[in-house]
Amino acid sequence: MAKNKKNSVTIEESDTSVVNESALHENVPTDDEASLNEAMKTNGVKLFFLRNFIKLKNHLAIIPMLLTVLCMIILTWTLIYHSYAIGQLIYDDYNAFLMFVNVLASIILILAYLQVFSKKTKGKKRIAMTVVFYLILGFQLFVDFRYIHYFDVQLSLQNNVIQIKENAVGALAKSRFYTVFHIVLLFTTAAFAALAPILQPFTKKLHIKVR
Repeated sequence: MAKNKKNSVTIEESDTSVVNESALHENVPTDDEASLNEAMKTNGVKLFFLRNFIKLKNHLAIIPMLLTVLCMIILTWTLIYHSYAIGQLIYDDYNAFLMFVNVLASIILILAYLQVFSKKTKGKKRIAMTVVFYLILGFQLFVDFRYIHYFDVQLSLQNNVIQIKENAVGALAKSRFYTVFHIVLLFTTAAFAALAPILQPFTKKLHIKVR
């Protein structure tokens, strides 16, 4: 009896070992999980950056999303310079109105992008929202280029037509600079929005090694 009991315990331990080994093989971490586990052994700062980088490479749609938000921030936070510049130049009924519409368009751009890359958006709706996204972005580029053209023409005529106050020169320069910066951001957003779905399958396969 004692011998049988001993053999039974040995068999149970062997079975448990097999089960544990099998479970380990079933839960083998992915490359990204392995990298995070390695980073946890080093320091919190590396873990923070690695975790966010992995999230970014596995969800490239985050990049254009951040860019659309940045476009809106640049446009709204610099309105004080634009409004001052418009007031200093020859009055144009459309400049102030288009600037207001441009701010609204920047908000719609964010909402349209959210719909385009939402997992809940399917088929024709995704296509329609993609068209809306690029139409809004194109409209913003039109408004910005129109303003730059108007701005440059007015300044080239300032000696003959308008008198720019000395303390207004800085605001005018900032208005033009931030408008050009906004144009660059819009082009960058359009490029990343177009490339994100194409590059996503490849970036997901990238393996990050922690040293």
